[in-house]
Amino acid sequence: MSKEAEAPAPELKYGQLPSEEIQQKVVREVLEKVNGLAYLMRRNFDNNKIDDALKYATLMLEEMKINTLSPIHYNELYQVVLSELTILKDYFNDSNFFTDRRIAELYEILQYTPSIVARLYLLFTIAPAFVKRGHAKANDIMRDLIEMARGVQHPTRALFLRHFMLHILKEILPDGQREGGTIEDTLHFILENFKQMNVLWVRLEFSLDTKTIEERKLQRSQLKQLVGHNIQRISDLRGLDVAHYKEIVLPCIVEQTKACGEPLAQYYIIESITQVFPVEFHIETLDILFNLLQHLDDDVNTLALVTNIIQRLQTFCRSDSNAINTVRLVAVQIYSLLHADQKFALEDTLDMLGTLLNFTLEADASNFDNVNAIFKLVEGHIEDIAGESRLDSVSVSRKLCFFLVTPLREMKDASMIFDLEYFPILVNRLRFLDRKAIALEVCKGFARTEAYITDVDNMKAFFNIEQVLLKRADDYEKDPDGEPLSVALSNVGRVFHLIRDRKDLDNTFSLLTSISAALQTFDPEVKEALYLPFGEDLLRVAVEINQTQGCQTTVRGVLQQVYILLTQNDPPAIPSFWLFVEAALISDRYGTEGITTEFFTNALRIWKEGMIDSNIRFRMLLSMIRTATQLLNVTPNTYSSITSELCSCAGGLLAKEQQAEAHLLCAHMFNVDRKGAGNEDDNEEEEDDGSAFMNPMKVKNCLVRALKAASQMMDKKDMLPWFYKVLAEAIYFIEKGVDIPIDWFNALTNQIDQEHQNLGSDLENKLTEQAKKFYINTVAHKNKVIQTK
Repeated sequence: MSKEAEAPAPELKYGQLPSEEIQQKVVREVLEKVNGLAYLMRRNFDNNKIDDALKYATLMLEEMKINTLSPIHYNELYQVVLSELTILKDYFNDSNFFTDRRIAELYEILQYTPSIVARLYLLFTIAPAFVKRGHAKANDIMRDLIEMARGVQHPTRALFLRHFMLHILKEILPDGQREGGTIEDTLHFILENFKQMNVLWVRLEFSLDTKTIEERKLQRSQLKQLVGHNIQRISDLRGLDVAHYKEIVLPCIVEQTKACGEPLAQYYIIESITQVFPVEFHIETLDILFNLLQHLDDDVNTLALVTNIIQRLQTFCRSDSNAINTVRLVAVQIYSLLHADQKFALEDTLDMLGTLLNFTLEADASNFDNVNAIFKLVEGHIEDIAGESRLDSVSVSRKLCFFLVTPLREMKDASMIFDLEYFPILVNRLRFLDRKAIALEVCKGFARTEAYITDVDNMKAFFNIEQVLLKRADDYEKDPDGEPLSVALSNVGRVFHLIRDRKDLDNTFSLLTSISAALQTFDPEVKEALYLPFGEDLLRVAVEINQTQGCQTTVRGVLQQVYILLTQNDPPAIPSFWLFVEAALISDRYGTEGITTEFFTNALRIWKEGMIDSNIRFRMLLSMIRTATQLLNVTPNTYSSITSELCSCAGGLLAKEQQAEAHLLCAHMFNVDRKGAGNEDDNEEEEDDGSAFMNPMKVKNCLVRALKAASQMMDKKDMLPWFYKVLAEAIYFIEKGVDIPIDWFNALTNQIDQEHQNLGSDLENKLTEQAKKFYINTVAHKNKVIQTK
């Protein structure tokens, strides 16, 4: 029985390539053969067998006809052949191997090489020697060779062949420095080669038989540098100037780019000329370049090319004093582009205009007319797409947010945003979280630059931007980071002290009064965060008015405004308390006792009635006690009423440690020096004027209450340190002239000693080293003080 015949390999269609595995096998075999023939070529040259060497060179070049390799594998073969042909060129240039006559003969003989691929590679290789030996002018050879190159039309083979021609002839191309032609001849030669290579490259789009568009695009991308080498070679010509570029080079490239109509080619060509030619050339031809951008295929990412152009100009113009003029030129061209027939995605437009914005700020960070012009351009583009609506896309809104933040971070004076007419309009286009981000960035900008908000219009503009934080928006979104609103609002609070007219305190007060009215209408959470910083700023104005002559506004008027703020429309308890205490002290300084009393009374009311954490209540009480000791202008009766109330509050604290500390602090309320107080004459009719402020008995009573609170502590390690503190406070008062009986001191010392004895050996373990040292130092100081008395 006969064997079944082996099935033949499937026949490949035109443009279809074998599998990757087969290609790798083929390229290995071809490279092995090429390397062998190259070795024989070199060996015969070394043995002076010129004809045999050329025979092996021809055989080696026959392998370049292969059409079953992808561009990347064909490039492997090409790189090896390129290296060998460079060696062959050196042999041709060597007069020891080839005389002038022999070169002339060979140039004619090689034109009869049967294989056109081998023939052209050999002619291109010998051409430099043929020109250098004076057999022809460079421009004549260039014309001949460029015509011969048309004989190879297979896209891959022809692209590599033409790349080789440009590479090998570069040393004879006239560029104004050599004989044999002009730079114009060279330009026409290279541009013709560029046109032909670009046509071949585009043809690959339709001749490559690949499974997917992505594979075809990848294979073509692997060849793009062959085409781009023409553009690079033109830019390297030393004799090239703006006139050549504008009148010869760019028109040809523009014509070819429009004619090819293929996205990958169009994008790469413009990208190449943007990068390789000097920026001065681009500045002179911006109108031509941008006009070309309006005629590209719809699939070309035109705005990415514009971004590349801007970045190229930006790099060059960093040290150019006329950079702002370049910015204006680019802006005009971009305006025309955006208003042409092409439709661009908003996200891409923002990316491109963001680059232009950076260029603008880098060229002149203080000129915000240009920034506003760019903002106007953005708003116009958004309006064309979205009408009057806010942006729906999260990514587009985020890009616009970043776009708006850029100039904010560059501003040396944040109030410059008020000159940007389109800034608030664009902010209103954003989604909630991005409007919030802008609001925070604006606050940080004012805090960073310490810029002032000096009039009503600017103040309204500021709060319109901050509205997203102050009132719940219809499109409210929860913060993804879980950050509480109070944290964001603290940034607004840092701006209040910048809302002022430095030349007119009356105007400052008027601005703050209008804020006060609005602030009272906000939600409780907003009030809680903003009342304290705003109220402090109002009180600061009161102090400044007292120190300034010619103000129509009075301190009393400011304090009344504070009082209205803190008593109407359900003010927040804790911020109001702190403001009442601070306002009481300021009111006392300027002799308005009635208002002082009212402020202090309201602070006490909040302390008693408010549902407040015990630790906060404790700090609030200590603050009131300290404030009471600083009151200078209240009458003794008023002062007695306040101090009695505070002593009672101290006794009402739950924690014994807090009671002890509060009573110790209360003792200071009865050792207040009233010298220089403003109301001494008004107090003449009151009995025992000084006893309200200087009362040793009440000092001692407060110390006794502190001891009592300490003695009720459950743990001795907590109790004894408080005994030590009471002893130290008592010593302080004696030094200040308070009459405290020595017997009382001795009794306290004995009680402490008794407690030490009760603890016995546990004393060392119960007390910290710090407490022990404190007690030793206190007793030593007590003995010194008593001895001096």
